[in-house]
Amino acid sequence: MASIMEGPLSKWTNVMKGWQYRWFVLDYNAGLLSYYTSKDKMMRGSRRGCVRLRGAVIGIDDEDDSTFTITVDQKTFHFQARDADEREKWIHALEETILRHTLQLQDLTITICVSILWDESERKLNPKEEEKKQHWFKWGLM
Repeated sequence: MASIMEGPLSKWTNVMKGWQYRWFVLDYNAGLLSYYTSKDKMMRGSRRGCVRLRGAVIGIDDEDDSTFTITVDQKTFHFQARDADEREKWIHALEETILRHTLQLQDLTITICVSILWDESERKLNPKEEEKKQHWFKWGLM
């Protein structure tokens, strides 16, 4: 795992209705924010959960200067750092990771769509693929 940042954050849990201390590891290469109940559990590989960051959006809570959110796949996760400086470090690292993985997905989608639709010999769209193009537009892939 290639982490670019790790450390303590509190995560809001609806089950306990409150902030729970967790040890977080941001994996830049995998695009994952993994969390553990403690640093010791992280060292033993006992992960509590993870947040996939591709397409995620970071939000700043008005509650105070140490909280932020990550929204992805129609779920919102709430986090609290020790202070404003720590929150800024996490947000910066998270944004870099989100950008990398979101752009990779867009590049892959565009490459696949263009290679299927483009008829190199005619230097135009392949007429047989016109229907597929309309389908991709409908689903937001082009």
